[in-house]
Parts: sequence; structure tokens; C-alpha cells
Amino acid sequence: MSASAAFTAAHADLIAVMGDPPTYTPVGGGSDVPLQAVLDRHTAEVGEYGQTVAYRPSIAVLSADVPKPAAGDVITFTDPITDVVISTWTVLRIANADEYVTTLWVELGS
Repeated sequence: MSASAAFTAAHADLIAVMGDPPTYTPVGGGSDVPLQAVLDRHTAEVGEYGQTVAYRPSIAVLSADVPKPAAGDVITFTDPITDVVISTWTVLRIANADEYVTTLWVELGS
């Protein structure tokens, strides 16, 4: 197994264990994408001069699952047993991304 494949598998395993299975809906109306994601309600956002300017919610997803996230995309977490919506999040922008994981700044939807 190549190093890249090993890192991809390790990230997928970690997100599967720590995360939940939401549905990702692109803003342009594309198909819903089931995936694994980790919601962190208190991620520090660092400002231009190294000052922490805010703690805001973020969601981490595998970059392969969401290759082109855009502002306005919606991530919906539902209860896996009852299928009741737990929370809905709207993507604001990419916080950071690499070839394995993309972290998105999000806000709670209605």
C-alpha cells in the first residue's frame, strides 16, 4: 500500500469513528451525497496577526467525498434510527483543505 493510500485510509477510519453520517447537498441542486463528517462547534479561527478572533463551528469531511465545496452548500445530520433531522448547517467557506481532509466554516441553518 502506498503512503498516500495509507493516509487516505487512516483519515477515513478516523472520521468514521469520530464523526456522524450526514447528507451533503450542493447549493447548485446536485445530488445529495451521503458521507462521514466531524462537527466541531467550537473551532478557533485565527485572524491575520495571530489573534484568535472567534470560536465558530466547523465540519471536517474527506476531500474525496466533497471535492468542490461551495458557500451555500448544506450539511444535514439526521438520527440514524428515527431519520429525524438533528441539525442543518450551511457552508460559509473553506477553513482549510489538503488532499485528505477539508474543513469547512459553517453556520447553523434553520
